[in-house]
Amino acid sequence: MSAFLPEHVFAAEADGAAIFLDLKRDRYVALPRIKARAFAECARYGGALDPEVEARLVREGLLDLAAGKTIAFTRAPSAAEELGPAHSVGVADIGAALWARVRATARLKRQPLFEIITARGRWRARQKAREADWPRVEARAACFAAVRPLTGGHDACLREALALSWFLGADGADVDWIFGVSGAPFAAHCWMQLGRRVLNDSLDHVRAFTPIMVA
Repeated sequence: MSAFLPEHVFAAEADGAAIFLDLKRDRYVALPRIKARAFAECARYGGALDPEVEARLVREGLLDLAAGKTIAFTRAPSAAEELGPAHSVGVADIGAALWARVRATARLKRQPLFEIITARGRWRARQKAREADWPRVEARAACFAAVRPLTGGHDACLREALALSWFLGADGADVDWIFGVSGAPFAAHCWMQLGRRVLNDSLDHVRAFTPIMVA
């Protein structure tokens, strides 16, 4: 019998653990290390999944026996660069960046992340015909970073990523919102990336995480 990953479930192998992001339920699930190896073999090489592992994942709602995506780990461009400082930041940039953060904070409080990511996916699909202007995107992202709040707060990485997406507007259609995990100990993080350049974090920090979803 074939098994599939539901469209809202993503998987990564981090520090020997198989970790799942169930976006619709807003949760992460990790397999015990010995069972993670069985899932990793299936994700890399195909073939049948260990029946015990399959049964557990089906019970958890992380596998679908009828339809979905091929079982595989998420792939994303590896981070290799980070932004330099902004050349200039105007009053309008400061106001726009602060307002984007206020909007993002409010949106994350009242709307599930699943709905936010789904809406972003539809928006990116509509922008495909645009010609990318990477230098402009990087310059705008540097302005955004230059007026970063002094305090982080709960879910600061989510707020910063969503706010940057809005701050960039249509220019940010080529920017990937990358969600990453580490397995020992477990931790989750997200950041924005243009190609292999990190736009709102340090290279050293994001390299500690394995991508699990790209939105």
